[in-house]
Amino acid sequence: MPNKLYKFTFSPPARLAWLAAKIYKVPTDVIDIDLSKAGQFDSEFLKINPKHEVPAFVHDDDYITESRAIAKYFHEFFNKEEDLNDHWYPSDPNQRKIVDEWLDWSDKRHMIFCAPPLLYATSTYGMPWRETYGIMMAIMGYKVKNDKKYE
Repeated sequence: MPNKLYKFTFSPPARLAWLAAKIYKVPTDVIDIDLSKAGQFDSEFLKINPKHEVPAFVHDDDYITESRAIAKYFHEFFNKEEDLNDHWYPSDPNQRKIVDEWLDWSDKRHMIFCAPPLLYATSTYGMPWRETYGIMMAIMGYKVKNDKKYE
């Protein structure tokens, strides 16, 4: 069974997993899940990730979700150039601890940075999201545009 990486082009976490696959030269089929058309709720995809989120990676019988876990998995199992890639996820325990702290920090906050532009884009007239989610996205976008905490 070939490796499969499920992503959505406009998802920053999915992009992290896709870039890590490129860095570590992971032999994988990349499968786009179109969130704008609710592709994450497809019954086949729900078998891979019941939380209906991208990214997701399938390797043999392992199902890995969450972008940071996927990137670490690639480093552990597909890192063929250890000296060249050591700066991405250092082998030195003290340096790795610093990287893990930054990964943990950004994990809890990535939606703070992603939500405003995402909601703005999805609520803008003419965007493909409006064709599938319509008024819900427009209302969310209006709220973000007028919410002082996102300025």
